[in-house]
Amino acid sequence: MIRGAAARAVLAGLLLATPAAFAADGAAGIAAYERGDFAAALSEFAPLAEQGNAAAQTMLGIMYLQGQGVPPDLALAARWLRAAAVQGNAQAQYRLALMHLAGDGVAQDPATAAALLRAAAEQGLPQAQVNLAAMLYQGIGVTRDLRLSYLYAALAARQGDGEGAGLVDLLAGEM
Repeated sequence: MIRGAAARAVLAGLLLATPAAFAADGAAGIAAYERGDFAAALSEFAPLAEQGNAAAQTMLGIMYLQGQGVPPDLALAARWLRAAAVQGNAQAQYRLALMHLAGDGVAQDPATAAALLRAAAEQGLPQAQVNLAAMLYQGIGVTRDLRLSYLYAALAARQGDGEGAGLVDLLAGEM
């Protein structure tokens, strides 16, 4: 479950990557989510999500994924995350990729996961960069590519991601 600093990071990322319209309309939903009032957050995000707002769709997907204010429902989580992912929302692409890696509510499909991670990684999401680097290192869902793995790990490390830094160290010894 997202809590504390992780929740603020997700919300900050959504705000920075979305139009000002969501920041204004979604502010009450974000405030409710941050204080743990998931019922209020749901009532704020649902109409925006239905109107096609990718940030609101992402938040609904996360809420259904984690059972925040709603019973956990992987199918609904995937539906909302997919809707946001096709609009280019990096957080949705990342979350949906993890679902495809584990086969949670969607078909287990490492190639789809890798494509989603690449899309999110190219938008600068460090968690996606690290996961993609690991997949490239191991050849899961993609052809093994140590140089590209190093590139994505270094991008994450440059943003202060400890896992990315660890992968950089590992890969430096293999290249």
